[in-house]
Amino acid sequence: MMRQSSFLSGLCIGVGIVLGAVFVSKSMDNHTYYSRSISVKGLSEKDIEADEGLWTLTIALSGNDVVLLHQKAEHQKKTVADILLKEGFLATEINVDTAAEVNDKKLNQYGEFDELKQSRYVLNTRVVVNTKRVSKLFKATRILNQLLKDGIYFKGETQPSFFYTKLNDIKPNMLKEAGENAHKAALELANNTNSKVGKIKTATQGVFSIRLRADTSEFQGGFAKSSPYLRARVVTHVTYFIAD
Repeated sequence: MMRQSSFLSGLCIGVGIVLGAVFVSKSMDNHTYYSRSISVKGLSEKDIEADEGLWTLTIALSGNDVVLLHQKAEHQKKTVADILLKEGFLATEINVDTAAEVNDKKLNQYGEFDELKQSRYVLNTRVVVNTKRVSKLFKATRILNQLLKDGIYFKGETQPSFFYTKLNDIKPNMLKEAGENAHKAALELANNTNSKVGKIKTATQGVFSIRLRADTSEFQGGFAKSSPYLRARVVTHVTYFIAD
């Protein structure tokens, strides 16, 4: 009876050792699998055209009679608006009802004012064009030379800005393409090492950027551009498990 009990005990221990060895082996295989991975990038680019344009023209005037300056500013704004209307822009696309900004140099406590050499007042006022007809706006900059000949001077940036407002419409297809390209890159890398690509370990969408088509920089911040001919770009970062 004691011999039978000893035999059974030994058998159980033996089975336990075998099962333990199998478990350890399986755990090591799992650890090896989950510790092996490759990281790749997937790129997607799409040529697009801006669908909205904004053109802010800041008229700059100086003089010693603030009333006359306001009158001159209103006349110049009307001149600019009339030329824009002749170019085919709609009145609803042109805003001339912008408040004037006046700087009185005589009241500027941080500087000395010389009445014999300086104009007392500096007045800035704006004409703003907001349109979805971006091609027309892109070509309209030629009127600047004519306005300068008419004695109208502008301060600061005189080029229009262009925007693409439908990024959410193209995001899904671009992300799909970027993911497919990432998977292709992973397959190519794995093939070079006689490995097989497994499931995704981690994935990062990446940042969408809008840039000029001629721009090749890694990143260009912001969405306002100097041309309506743009390119959308996204790079996804994906890590895959690999196995032999």
